[in-house]
Amino acid sequence: MVTKDKSLRIVITGAESTGKTEIAKKLASHFNGILIPELAREYVETLDRHYSFDDVVQIAHQQISVEKELSDTSGIIIFDTWLILTKIWFQEVYQQVPYWVETYINAHPPDFFLVCENDLEWVYDPVRENKDKRDYLQALYISEIEKLGKPWCKIGGKGEQRTLNAIKTIETFLKDR
Repeated sequence: MVTKDKSLRIVITGAESTGKTEIAKKLASHFNGILIPELAREYVETLDRHYSFDDVVQIAHQQISVEKELSDTSGIIIFDTWLILTKIWFQEVYQQVPYWVETYINAHPPDFFLVCENDLEWVYDPVRENKDKRDYLQALYISEIEKLGKPWCKIGGKGEQRTLNAIKTIETFLKDR
């Protein structure tokens, strides 16, 4: 149960174009929680060039900073992606991960992960670049979550059904805590 002096940190993750942002917004609204947007998207969209390793480092620092600012917050906090995605971004694009990213992930794991299924059609936008790697990347995300030993669940369905599935899953998780 979430109490006045304790937060519940829920991460929405998954491959590109799987509805993470939409689900995150709807869950934050439904549970009267705090929404932490996808900081990587916001950062990359402001660049007038292709991102670099140093940009991904900056994104990771921003993610950690926002999370630390919320450390005394109570209630439900919904993250539209989290550092696991950033870690895999480092691995896949640059074949290296700063040691402090892994250290932070292991020291501050969220309470619960919802992994959006790849059952929605991939939709182009200028920030997306992994259309043909969605299943591969999702498997990496799940592997990282399992290493943390934290509970997680896949969320599928189209339209409002996807949102209802996510709400039901979180409600079940809250009852079982």
